[in-house]
Amino acid sequence: YRRLVLGAWGCGVFRNDPARVAGAFRTLLGPGGRFAGAFERVAFGILDRTPGATVRAAFERAFPEGAGRPGQLQP
Repeated sequence: YRRLVLGAWGCGVFRNDPARVAGAFRTLLGPGGRFAGAFERVAFGILDRTPGATVRAAFERAFPEGAGRPGQLQP
């Protein structure tokens, strides 16, 4: 598989810290990570599209190269 769709796992009702969840994905998917380069595109399904939303902002900070492109944060 070349494309991967993920979610902000545990950031809703389970109240996991969005920055830690996004950071974990960055560690695994980003440079030097176990899955670095394994996928040509990674998209995170984050329901709250409001600019500045906590979960969205955490993922945009973790993946700045994909921020601003709806649904597409590239590692």
